[in-house]
Amino acid sequence: MAAVSVVLPSIRAPRIAHPSWRSVCESARHSASEVEVVVSLDRLRTAADDEFLKRNSDVLRLVSSGMLTGSSQTRLTGMAAATGTIVLFTDDDCVVPLGWVDSMIDALSTAPVVSGALRARDRDNWLSRSEEFTDDVRTHSVTHDGAVKFVSFPNMGARREVLPEPLYANSPYNTAEDVDLSLRLTLAGTAIQMRDDITVDVTYPTGWRAEFRRKRKHGFGVAFVKAQFTAADWRSADIGSPLTILNRWVRHSLSAPFPAPRRAQYLVINLIYCGSLLIWPSRHGNRVNRATRH
Repeated sequence: MAAVSVVLPSIRAPRIAHPSWRSVCESARHSASEVEVVVSLDRLRTAADDEFLKRNSDVLRLVSSGMLTGSSQTRLTGMAAATGTIVLFTDDDCVVPLGWVDSMIDALSTAPVVSGALRARDRDNWLSRSEEFTDDVRTHSVTHDGAVKFVSFPNMGARREVLPEPLYANSPYNTAEDVDLSLRLTLAGTAIQMRDDITVDVTYPTGWRAEFRRKRKHGFGVAFVKAQFTAADWRSADIGSPLTILNRWVRHSLSAPFPAPRRAQYLVINLIYCGSLLIWPSRHGNRVNRATRH
């Protein structure tokens, strides 16, 4: 049984995913603690994966969630396999620095849940940097009793005893599960500490088609999350109605640190997100899966 588990759901091809795996394995070895890296695969296991496991078997375990079950179920499978009393999370499109594991462990000595900052790997692509700005706004702008409200699965950690069971409702949209977990933590009175000094590099979309698809999907994902909670619980978390969320993102779009044409484009991106959030109930009905409601 390890002291620390890193859960890393993975669906991307080895040439894309293995740099992420490698960075996490190196950070695990660099730690003074006993660390296991649990990669939960959501695709066919390849010869390249087996070779990677052979070279990193001192810290790495591969588990399978099936074939194309989605990141939501894949992360839950990895969590079920993890043995650590501290659980860290990242994704297979992220590269963590060498000291990431120890920085998270140190932060969790004084806080039950820690969420770190996300930095775009492609600094020259405007869409990539706009997503970095979005994540920064999302994790910092909404607070609850003086603590930040949102965690981000690409860069977070928690003491296992404060994590809910299950972590979140298994989403068919495979996005916004960290919003679900954040609400469960907030409603349980568990503080989330934001650490801007703990950073991972993320590969964000760099094309308009991928960006629009991402925003639409995330809007549906947040609406799905909202349906898992009672209206009273949603209000108590101070997130607000879809119109409140729309107003918030319009204000952030108009004040974003971009040139005016880029702010206009960013506004369109966020209108797509908020529009998806607004139309989800009419498309799917505001049905609540009572088995997974908090």
